[in-house]
Amino acid sequence: MVEEARAFVAANLDRMESTPHYSVGFAILHHGSAAKSLLTQWWTNECVCLQFVGQSEFAGPPKFKPAKEDLMACAYELIAIDFERRAWVSTVMAGRPMEAYLEARLPDALY
Repeated sequence: MVEEARAFVAANLDRMESTPHYSVGFAILHHGSAAKSLLTQWWTNECVCLQFVGQSEFAGPPKFKPAKEDLMACAYELIAIDFERRAWVSTVMAGRPMEAYLEARLPDALY
């Protein structure tokens, strides 16, 4: 699943490259109860997070395709998104170096 996710992100990097950005972001790979989801997010315009979501069928080998445009995230994925938002606000938006953001880590756990 990780290999397919990497390939999907690489194939869609032009979405990020077509926007002004900081060359940083995060991805969430989630084998949920109804589908496999891949959320790719990147920072732009100081305080804006853009997102591109791919999904694959729940069963069988993963094959990510663009998700419905109105899909944002499930409650579990929002935990990681909230962590990244807080890390961005407390580091880059607070004037700290980008390295401080890159060093922030969501603790390993079941969320």
